Amino acid sequence: MNKLYKIFIAICLAVSLFSCKSVETKKQLAFQPVQLPEIQAATVGRIKSSLSPSTLSFVYAPKNNNLAFHHKYLGDTIWVSLNEKERQIMTNAINAYLASYKENKLTSANNNKKAFFGQTSCFMEWGLFSVSHYAKPTLRFEYQLIGEKKLPYFIIATATKPALDKSKAQSPAIRIALSPAKCLEFLERINEKNLSDILDNLIKEFEKFDADFENTNEAEDTASFFQDVADESDVVIDPAEDEFIF
Repeated sequence: MNKLYKIFIAICLAVSLFSCKSVETKKQLAFQPVQLPEIQAATVGRIKSSLSPSTLSFVYAPKNNNLAFHHKYLGDTIWVSLNEKERQIMTNAINAYLASYKENKLTSANNNKKAFFGQTSCFMEWGLFSVSHYAKPTLRFEYQLIGEKKLPYFIIATATKPALDKSKAQSPAIRIALSPAKCLEFLERINEKNLSDILDNLIKEFEKFDADFENTNEAEDTASFFQDVADESDVVIDPAEDEFIF
């Protein structure tokens, strides 16, 4: 991915994040989006329950307190953006899944039951080579038994939804699979205290007056936040049993 393409992706994401309804934050400053650590997760089909590796990347927009996560699936690059209320619903869903897993309640009785752990609205953008469409599908939280040992993965899913732009496109139907270990990592990314700390640190840096002449580094290009992620949807991996021990 060349630099101009990276900048284009960065602009598209920034526009989408900043265009959502703003919330009151500690200071309404135009801070650049902040990249958070990636998660090596997986995608899965609803019927053909084989796992394919998928890298989830995360970007937090302090200006309006939105967080977006990104992955590629079947050639599409997909961004899902959540506001604070939507993140709280997702947090509750993950915690309910983890509690049920610990109590051995994730049986075949509710396998693949839609929105078993709840659902929320979200803002989705997608496109083949770049972001070109947007929609507001429902984000569902459920579980699916995968592999010979029927390991219960937490599923983040959407159905197709007509695009809100003038095209006749349909949003992708996604199914992201997270083990209990990966769920804990996801909770760290959407944790409100962690996001608040990021904003606090940005404000401190903004208000800093004294210079540290010994540790002055050139500012990193915002576009470098956005890295090209290979399409991993055609690769099959085995369920990770060690990620279900925590």
